Amino acid sequence: MSGYNRLSKAQAGAPPRTSKGESIREIEIAAHWLAMPLSSEAIHTAARQIRQRPTPHDPQHIRAARAQLVFYELRSLEAKVARADAQARGASAQPIRDLKTAVWAAPLRTDSYAFELLLDTIQRLRHGARDPLDIPTDLIDRAPNVGRSHAQRMVRSMLEELRRLHPGFYCANVITYLPMTEVSSEDAQITAPAPEELLISREDTQLARQTLTLLIAGQPTLRSKEHYRNLLRGISATVPPDGSQLLTWVTRMFGIDKHAAESFVRKLIHLACLAGLDWLAKQCV
Repeated sequence: MSGYNRLSKAQAGAPPRTSKGESIREIEIAAHWLAMPLSSEAIHTAARQIRQRPTPHDPQHIRAARAQLVFYELRSLEAKVARADAQARGASAQPIRDLKTAVWAAPLRTDSYAFELLLDTIQRLRHGARDPLDIPTDLIDRAPNVGRSHAQRMVRSMLEELRRLHPGFYCANVITYLPMTEVSSEDAQITAPAPEELLISREDTQLARQTLTLLIAGQPTLRSKEHYRNLLRGISATVPPDGSQLLTWVTRMFGIDKHAAESFVRKLIHLACLAGLDWLAKQCV
């Protein structure tokens, strides 16, 4: 529709222009061709040619129309979708520009390297990265005497400072892009957790999943691997088993008393909740 609208304006005598005020030659060529007396067959043939791959023998008006109506639009499609998605989330269309120019963000710009780490973190999150601390190696190597752990501490500090300076911006441009985190911009100043809390929570989830994976897979030292799988399948079921029956089963299968069985099941339930019940259910299939 964007390309069609620009072409329609050109046909109506108001051709779109560049930022320098110059007319777009390819749009003018396509509009001039459409102004000629054309048969229905010629129009359909041109449409088919525009949709196909370019060839050295394409007429000028086909090359011009394809460039403006297909290639140009597809080249900018990702950026347009990213901006639209960000705005739908309540995030900035151009958060990097805002951080570089906004008066409120001036304290973030005092350390140029730390600020660069912050910009990289926000860009990675907007492009689908799941871990804000997964800093690219080349960015870490860019600063002398800065290792990965030091750079990660700097990112945590910068995110915390961003949260303090502008909770709404932090929630819209950081929190909403983190997986398993749902915070509305209206509640940003009240419910947005600190970066440290999010990172610790994610580490707990990873550790819980590693532990449960070991139990489900059944290493040589775990003789009761099927018992673990059955127990975890029950814990993650849509309708979990009755508590008293579950304890009785655990007591019998694992050879422990009722008090130990209760403590044991509580620990497994805690791990299951940290790992995610949906995730656990899939592992036990």
